[in-house]
Formats: sequence, C-alpha cells, structure tokens
Amino acid sequence: MWCDKVSNPKLVIIDTFQKIKPLYTKGGQNANAYEIDYHYLSILKRVADKHKLLIIYIHHLKQAKVDYKWDRIMGSTGHQGVTDGMYMIDRDELGSNATFMGRGRNIRDFQYQLIWNDENLRYENTMAAPTIVVGNETKREVFKAMKILKEKYNKDSVKPADVYEILAVDPKSLEARNIQKNMQRMRAPGDDQELSLGAGFGTYSLKVASEHIDEEGNLIKQFDNIV
Repeated sequence: MWCDKVSNPKLVIIDTFQKIKPLYTKGGQNANAYEIDYHYLSILKRVADKHKLLIIYIHHLKQAKVDYKWDRIMGSTGHQGVTDGMYMIDRDELGSNATFMGRGRNIRDFQYQLIWNDENLRYENTMAAPTIVVGNETKREVFKAMKILKEKYNKDSVKPADVYEILAVDPKSLEARNIQKNMQRMRAPGDDQELSLGAGFGTYSLKVASEHIDEEGNLIKQFDNIV
C-alpha cells in the first residue's frame, strides 16, 4: 500500500522482524521453525523483488557461543537461506570494541573493526580498509603461506610444496592434496581468479600485493561500495 502511494519507493526498514512475524504457523502446527521463517521471509522477498525495493530487517543474535558466527542469528537458518545479504554487529562482552561483518550472494565476505564513541554515541571504523574474508580455511592458509614466502624469502613463484613446508604439512597427507586442489581452483580463469601462473612450471603467484593479505590469510582491499 505504501509503495502505491509514493512516487519512488526505495527503502523499508523493519525494526525488528519479530514485530511483523505472525505467531501462528503456516498450514497448522506441523511446520518447523525453518519452514515458518522461510515462508514469511519469502513473502518479504517477493514484495522487494516486485517493487525493486530494498527491505532491511533487524534481528537479534543468540548469546550462546557457536562455531559458525552466522548461526548466532536468532531463530532458524531460514534467515540465512532467503535473504540476499546479512550484516552483523558483534560486540565484545566487555569494553567498546565490535566487529561489523557482511555476507551476501553478490558480495565477498568482509569485516570492519569498530570502536564505540561515547561522545556521539556511534560506532566508528578503526580500519582504513575492510578485511575481505576468504570463505575457505584452506585458501586462508595458502594466502598466509604465500605472504610469508614473498615477504620473508622474496619468492614470487610458489609451488604447492613450498606452501606445505611453510605450513608444516606432510606432502603425502590429505591436507596437502586439499591445498594443491585449492591452489588449482584459485588459479582457474574467471572474475574471481585469486592466483596467477608463476614463472616456472607448476608454480603460482599472488594476484594481489602481499601487503593486501593480513597475518591470518584474509584479503584486505578498499571497496568504494562498502560503507
């Protein structure tokens, strides 16, 4: 109704999702939490697509510790399945530090380090550029090793065996095979290509400067469209 009344509707913010989510279940009492969340969020998604509208809804986090950070979103994984993007502010239990992170269908994972400003009551970014998080743990290990090989040993062209040595990985192990396969995928042509062919046979080179990789193997790059 609101979209029909205004000339150029663009943005709706729902604070919070629980205020618009009906308490009854679809199709009776047999639907589980995932089905319920997915059903009602899909309705919002259809409205957004129909009107070319950005709908942002605010939702709370669980206090319990989890292995996968996005599982801290209250409720079911339906929130992760339907939305085009997720953004989380994760505050320290004590102190004024926080992390702002994002994940979506059309963006690479990223995170900013924030600090609370008591004077203007806002979080402020403490980084010149966001950390772009590589989604695969093995990729992070590859980047971390290649950063060391470049900065400590001035080695531009790297073999998988060089990475094994830096990471203290047995060349005959399953972990070594995973590293080799990931390096091959990271060199595959495409918009998301992460490694280049090295100067020698069977070698790889970084496509970014080593200073754009942090100590944990995450990419650090400035993107104008991240605010």
